[in-house]
Amino acid sequence: SPEEISGLLSTLVERRLSNPEFILCDGYATMRLQTMPKLRIESARTVSGKSGEKVCGDSAVFFQSEDKRFFALISDGMGSGTDAALSSRLASVFLEKLLSAGGDKRQALIMLNRLLVAQKTEVFTTVDLLEVDLINGSASLLKAGAAPSFVVRGGSCIKVSSATPPAGIIGEVYAEQTSLSLKVGDTVVLFSDGLCDENGDSAGVERFLSERDVENESCAITASKLLNKAKGFSNHADDMTVCVIRILAA
Repeated sequence: SPEEISGLLSTLVERRLSNPEFILCDGYATMRLQTMPKLRIESARTVSGKSGEKVCGDSAVFFQSEDKRFFALISDGMGSGTDAALSSRLASVFLEKLLSAGGDKRQALIMLNRLLVAQKTEVFTTVDLLEVDLINGSASLLKAGAAPSFVVRGGSCIKVSSATPPAGIIGEVYAEQTSLSLKVGDTVVLFSDGLCDENGDSAGVERFLSERDVENESCAITASKLLNKAKGFSNHADDMTVCVIRILAA
């Protein structure tokens, strides 16, 4: 049966395959199966501009490439207001266009850095990029000057951080990539440094995530409640962005 063919071949190539379709042409029959994602994503984001500013200097986007890779990106333009917003929008649009078309993320970051450095005025932005391969389940976090992130699993928080400068400051970009072993049910929380306290400490975010039953509430609720809570321990002295991503079985 089609189901048996799909099951046997899925085991052979270690990929989840669709049921076969048969194409008849010039007396030949071709059997075609498509690779199917093993994962799907639930995601939500929320932003808040710095107190007294009309626009938020952070940008946050979710997108997917043609080869079934999911991306979550936060770019935090240095400073606040319109100038910061322009910097972060430039970075997010540039990276989304390249990565959606299947570009390599490190090469895309190098190209972004060259673009920012070439500007007549000082333009720099953080890059916090989560990539999840929906086909094979591999994942990574690429950070350039970004705040820490947390993976919530079974009520515990796994912190992922780096000590790297933002893109656009110097001629050569430095970014740290961390491979992640994500499981179905895991929740990844990305946020800009506006959620940290005045000393740059993210302990308030970690405490909030550890004390909540994050895995049993929607990503939208978690993102909203974390942002509102952070306004207390961060004094709302900077732009604030939260992205919550949950890993689900396809």
